[in-house]
Amino acid sequence: MKDEQSRCARFGRGVKLANAKLDQGKPVEALHLAEIALAASPDNEPALRAQLAAYEKLLEESNDENHYEVFWLRHLIAESRSTLGISD
Repeated sequence: MKDEQSRCARFGRGVKLANAKLDQGKPVEALHLAEIALAASPDNEPALRAQLAAYEKLLEESNDENHYEVFWLRHLIAESRSTLGISD
């Protein structure tokens, strides 16, 4: 039980760090932290939302310059929204 509580506490800190990185304008770092959290708990909604926010920020920052990147990010955003049950 103690190991499970410790894992949950670390997971919660990881999601908080991901959101903090988003607030600092560092979506790549936020994405890495969200992915680490999702590796531990794939269905965790806060981590999925942090991941989605990171994808959306990366798309915003892309300025539609790299068409492959834009296509891939739009795909990831649609996939994330579907997983979260968010309609377009």
